[in-house]
Amino acid sequence: MPATELSDLFERMVLEAWESGSSLLPAHDFDAPRAGIAPGNLWDAPSRWQDPAKRGLIGDVPASLADHSARDELLESFVPDDYCALNADLPSGLSDDQAREHFIESGYARRRLYSRAIAGAVQARFYAKQVGSLKRDDLAAQRHYSYQGRFEDRHPNDLSAWFASCRVHLWQVGKVGSISIQNALREQHDIHSIHLHYVDAWHRGLPKVGPHYSRLLHHGRSEPALIVCGIRDPIDRVISGYFQESESLGIDTTEHIDTESVVRRLAGRILDDLWITCRWFSHNFFAGIDVYRHPFDHEEGCCEIDAGSVRVLVYRLENLAQLGPRIASFLGIDELDIQQRNISAGKPYAARYADVRRAAVLPPDVIEAVRSCKMCRHFWPE
Repeated sequence: MPATELSDLFERMVLEAWESGSSLLPAHDFDAPRAGIAPGNLWDAPSRWQDPAKRGLIGDVPASLADHSARDELLESFVPDDYCALNADLPSGLSDDQAREHFIESGYARRRLYSRAIAGAVQARFYAKQVGSLKRDDLAAQRHYSYQGRFEDRHPNDLSAWFASCRVHLWQVGKVGSISIQNALREQHDIHSIHLHYVDAWHRGLPKVGPHYSRLLHHGRSEPALIVCGIRDPIDRVISGYFQESESLGIDTTEHIDTESVVRRLAGRILDDLWITCRWFSHNFFAGIDVYRHPFDHEEGCCEIDAGSVRVLVYRLENLAQLGPRIASFLGIDELDIQQRNISAGKPYAARYADVRRAAVLPPDVIEAVRSCKMCRHFWPE
């Protein structure tokens, strides 16, 4: 299909989705929230799991679930299918409601396991050292963590403890040079960092971590966590990110597939992806930080935010090549030579990316809505 026809196809498909409201985008507003979804965390986890306040010890677990100080959190963690699978003596064929009722009426009192993810995160020998009198066997450790330790911010394993001690966190909306920073820190200073895009995706990739990321960010730190966060023009980020994601998922976007197929797939999702990108800072870094309340240095292309237990440096991708000294100073190291990697021009899909980038012409109303969102007004006011 000729380039002009591809552009017409892309614009027509996006305009149809825009006018029909058939996407996540609420009311044609890239700043409007959507119930149940929080970009940056992606899915809106219960707010108490994101509370940075230190928790106290529970002590003896009460006999009744109703008296447990973390009753609501415990029930939120309950997984009916896991409960039935982990307790083979239960009656077969229990529905989700029946499994929950069984747990409330008798399973809790018997300290039955109720989540594979929670039980599977526990390293018995490691965990028992934190508790002292606890037996060093799997079931005892899993029960203690499931009913007590999880709600006291105890670490179920050495991986969880390592992440909680890790001071440098690289947050990124995607395709903003964060891998280049991560590699430079490791290769030049032997500094290892947590690399985050969406928190829920990070947890899925590391199912044995245990505590929610927000607890690891704030738990027992003597010094503030240092967050380096990259941003990029939303439209460029979405198109580049689509190709990166396709490569990761094994979806062909190279010369072996026609450009029209790629254009159609991108057009079918670009409004949703733009909304998620423009709303990305709604996570507030789990520290109550509203980036839009802090001035951004447009000439240098970065800003620093100090929130006590968390410090943040936000940079624009287009300025990254000159920001090595600024990032080094923020992290308390002498120097940092950042060599950008993982760029689209060096990928197998480079030629197809260029074709699609030329074809991806958004309707004027959509462009204006993106320009008007908080992210663009704050970081690219021109």
